[in-house]
Amino acid sequence: MKSLKNWSIIVSFGSIGIITYGQNITIQTGNINLANPDFLSSSTTTFYSILEGNFNTDINQFDTLYFSDELMETIADLDLTNFRFPGGTISQFYHYNGANGYGTIPEDLFCRPNYFNLNGFPEKVKSDSLYPVNFIHSYVDFIKQLEEKQGRSIGTHYALNIMTHFFSGDFIPYNSVIDDLIEENSSSIQNYLDEDIKLIDSTLMEQVVIAMLGAASDPTMGLIVNSLADQNGFLERFTENISALQFLIENGLSIKGVEMGNENYAYLMLQDDDLSEIPYDCTAPDSIVEQYDDVVLPLKTYMQAILKYVLITSMYNDVIKDIWDLETGIVLAGAGFGVKTIELDQFEIIEYSDSKAKFHELWNKFIGLFDFYDAGIPHLYHKGLPDCEIFEAVTKDDLSYFIKNRIDFYFKDVIPWQLDKITTQINHKPLWVTEWNINGAGAFGNTFAHATHTYRFLNELNHYQEKYNITQANYHLTYSLDHDQFSLIRTREQFANGEPVVIKQSMYHAFDYISKTNHQKLQLTQIKPEDWFGSSYDTLLNHHFWAYLNEDQSSLTVNFINQADEALTMPISSINFNIYNDSNLIQSNQIITNYSTQYFDAESMMSSNKGCSEYPEVFDDYAVIQNDEWQDTIHLPAFSFGKIIFDLSNIKTSVAHNYKTEIKIYPNPCDESFTIQSKDAQTFKSIQIIDVMGKIHWLQTTAKNNLEIAVKDLSNGLYTILFIDDTNKIVGSKKLIINHK
Repeated sequence: MKSLKNWSIIVSFGSIGIITYGQNITIQTGNINLANPDFLSSSTTTFYSILEGNFNTDINQFDTLYFSDELMETIADLDLTNFRFPGGTISQFYHYNGANGYGTIPEDLFCRPNYFNLNGFPEKVKSDSLYPVNFIHSYVDFIKQLEEKQGRSIGTHYALNIMTHFFSGDFIPYNSVIDDLIEENSSSIQNYLDEDIKLIDSTLMEQVVIAMLGAASDPTMGLIVNSLADQNGFLERFTENISALQFLIENGLSIKGVEMGNENYAYLMLQDDDLSEIPYDCTAPDSIVEQYDDVVLPLKTYMQAILKYVLITSMYNDVIKDIWDLETGIVLAGAGFGVKTIELDQFEIIEYSDSKAKFHELWNKFIGLFDFYDAGIPHLYHKGLPDCEIFEAVTKDDLSYFIKNRIDFYFKDVIPWQLDKITTQINHKPLWVTEWNINGAGAFGNTFAHATHTYRFLNELNHYQEKYNITQANYHLTYSLDHDQFSLIRTREQFANGEPVVIKQSMYHAFDYISKTNHQKLQLTQIKPEDWFGSSYDTLLNHHFWAYLNEDQSSLTVNFINQADEALTMPISSINFNIYNDSNLIQSNQIITNYSTQYFDAESMMSSNKGCSEYPEVFDDYAVIQNDEWQDTIHLPAFSFGKIIFDLSNIKTSVAHNYKTEIKIYPNPCDESFTIQSKDAQTFKSIQIIDVMGKIHWLQTTAKNNLEIAVKDLSNGLYTILFIDDTNKIVGSKKLIINHK
């Protein structure tokens, strides 16, 4: 974005952009850069909650399981393009057992005690006896129903379970061999192998990476791969995971990518599958480590874990590529950091140097050396947001002010900080952002603040898309059984007959508004709000705007957020459009004749269904408004977000080439003045001189032959002279170069 003057701005991507000045909006057409429609995606971490039914306690099984048609219609309205299956942490416990068995093994679940605490969720996933078929069948049914309702294919990201190999001890026979390889390649860091990884500085980190690469390149690793493939248990588990992918493909699902692995902090067994370091046995429910984060592991243990992780993911990648040639992604570690609150409007990123942070850095730098996968998979969380207790510490006004500042800091500082660090560590490979919702923050649970955060993230990610090569983005929770989850749709309450109550929460509308924009072929550009709303416009925190021009230039969509306690007003009747093709003006001063607005109107920044403090348990404090009736002024209410769609279809975009007059300008280039000569000046009624930024510098409303125009006050540069008839049609144009001596 390049600022020209206080009143003017231009943003151009290729040869298309929007230039704004005063109350004129100039659209410059050309080649279209398409917005990525795969941004409209969702994780299926809580997909299972949409399975409704009656649980028969006498036989310990569901009598019926079904999809609520009302819920399916609501989900279809979101027009999502992708889903992750199984998605999230559940993927490391998922097992494909063909036609039978629900898909999780109870012994695996002991590795995450109390994780599945959603209402009704444990009963649906814990035991094979509770459900007659593997829940991948329900997922296929779900996608097919959505595809029928949405009228197009829906992509699937399959999150493959590599943890089954660690839970079952497949690598235990090779741990000592891998340790020996580490020792053989670590002469320069020998003294640190048994030390805490947090002692490794940046110079030593590079040496650790080199040592691990040497171990990974050793022919012995190939022998380990061959030996693993010969083991019946390993082959059975490997085939099971591949068979799940095959089942999805055979049922006609479009696989957009295969996710290999999960975040390293979730791997309680990855670093220590032989229980040599941590007294925690995932196969024994009575084995508990209460202070897992306080256990100090030596550097060599982390090196061994990452080497095994890369080995198993590369094995899966080879098979997936050979059979289906699908895109694969490998899960990255997050950047080790936190956010410190100094004041309500002042924050600081604190980069960690503890063992976990060093493990994350080593994880990413080593994975970044390989090219067998297509994308890295980061999670972009906030880190350190307030929970319910903050309601008791500050007033609502102060809390609202804090939240707006904190979210603004996240977008302006935290996201680019994370992406810069991660992409540098993995050598700038493409990214799939698979989780990014606000986490661990009760004050944000399903609030207007969280909804606007969701809407802003989806819009802002379009700006990050090219720089960081982001090709996927998946919201983490689509549906929830509890009101304190960050779901798009809530289904917790039920009618007496057992049918679920479908509640469209605030996040639903964020996805709904942007999906109807981003599924078109678009050019993302920017606007300068001061030019739309006048000099009194407040640029601080409260307002955010994004503009999209669709492929055939028939509409301009402006997505907006108003977090202020006052409405914004746009005097739409005084706004005109000018249409450019490259540098040639096609139509000028085209008055807007049709527009529509859609927005979510909340009562306050803290509108919520979160059960904090005195806030209500149900979401009854917002309205969804649509309007396509013409008004001279567009009002964007206080505490609202949504979009304005300007209809440009009435604007003609054809250039008149059959000029009735011959026009000459001389001298060209010129210094202080030039002359326009025409045999028939009556064919045009006005003349404009416009710079390359679209600003009109000179306007002559009456034309005459041999008209001399002074340009001594104009800067050196290239200008366009437009000749316009009495119907506002351009009947001629000339290029003019001004070069003051």
